[in-house]
This record gives sequence, C-alpha cells and structure tokens, in this order.
Amino acid sequence: MTEKLCKVLNELAPQAPQLTAVGTQAQLAMSIASAFDVNAVALQQVADEIDIVAAASCPAARDALLKVLKMQSLQQAVR
Repeated sequence: MTEKLCKVLNELAPQAPQLTAVGTQAQLAMSIASAFDVNAVALQQVADEIDIVAAASCPAARDALLKVLKMQSLQQAVR
C-alpha cells in the first residue's frame, strides 16, 4: 500500500497549488481509487491508514496536500 499511496501523493502534490481545495480533494479521491483498482477493501484500508502511512513514508507530499486542502488530515479528504 505504501508504494502506491506515496506515488499518488507525490504526483498530486506539485499540481495541488494550481487547483482549488475542492479540485485537489476530487483529484486525490480519483487518483487513489484508480491506483487501488476501485477495490472496496483496499480503499477502506487506505482511508483508515492514509495519514499514518503518508506521515511515515511521504510526509512532504502529505504536508503540501494538507496545505491546499486546508484540512487537518488526509483522512478527512478521502472520507
């Protein structure tokens, strides 16, 4: 999960400042769904663990996205 999730976050983070918060949130949700093949079990695991994994494995991307999203956690954005 870590590799796929960080790939999504690292690809989206540089684009996020050009998007609105809503656009970033939508792109995040769509990118995660695509990366995890719209698998309900995998998506639930991502939603449950996104902040833990991102903080440990790709914190710069997480911080960049949270800044644009104006949220306290990525979990808020994907729920």
